[in-house]
Amino acid sequence: TRKEFLEKCDNCFFKIESISKENLLSQLQEQTKENSTYQCEYKATHKNGDTIWIYSRGQTLQDNNGKYHLYGIFMDVTKQRNAMLQLQVEHLHNQIVLEMSGDIVLEYNCQKDTVLFRSYPINGVPKTHHVENLRKNFRKLLRKYIYHDDRKAVLRFLFRSDLQGSVEFQGFGENGELVWYRLTTRKLVVENEQLEVVGRIHNIDKKKWLENEANLDDLTRLYNRRYMNEKMQQILDEEDGGALIMMDIDSFKAINDNFGHEEGDKVLAMLANLLVDHF
Repeated sequence: TRKEFLEKCDNCFFKIESISKENLLSQLQEQTKENSTYQCEYKATHKNGDTIWIYSRGQTLQDNNGKYHLYGIFMDVTKQRNAMLQLQVEHLHNQIVLEMSGDIVLEYNCQKDTVLFRSYPINGVPKTHHVENLRKNFRKLLRKYIYHDDRKAVLRFLFRSDLQGSVEFQGFGENGELVWYRLTTRKLVVENEQLEVVGRIHNIDKKKWLENEANLDDLTRLYNRRYMNEKMQQILDEEDGGALIMMDIDSFKAINDNFGHEEGDKVLAMLANLLVDHF
């Protein structure tokens, strides 16, 4: 009936977003070049403020005056789109889960500003932790879980525009001990809009220990020359500036000559311990 028709139109009243308008126009022009039919999906805003997805299908007809008109149907396919998006997120989530053991997976919903943490112990039951209003609670989480020296690097990574890749940092383990982690993230984008960020937090403490051993001098347990050169270059590339302190041991040759190299090694180790204690 006419009444039902008007009620239906009233319930489906929507406003097409500016970006979607451009995409829609481009699709219509491209499709109607070849034939008179068209079909497309685009994002719109319902009169109640909700974001919805519209599927439109129809054809172009030419009237007696040579003017073209579009005739078609409009369907609200928001539920279908959300279901498809959920499947994509689940697929991405499952891919990460298959690659890991003893790791933590995080899922950030950009629209709701919520993050879900899922931990997968090697020999245990998976656990979940949900955080609302991430932007509001972000710095509190940063202070609670990430060592202060590495917070700047993590922030720099998280606020990159692409938000894809990985960053290594020291965080706090279950007993408050420092543990090395690697955060790897992937983003899910639909219609040029970032909707989800899925990440994997992997314990790399053993790997870092092995790397650290390779970078230390056996005698003094200070960083060796190779690591020093790499670190200095990294600082020059990433930081604004800094200071380099160089020191020497007066008459050290006399210690080796008079007391032997074994005693000279003890002096070097003792001096290294003093440096570590004060710096």
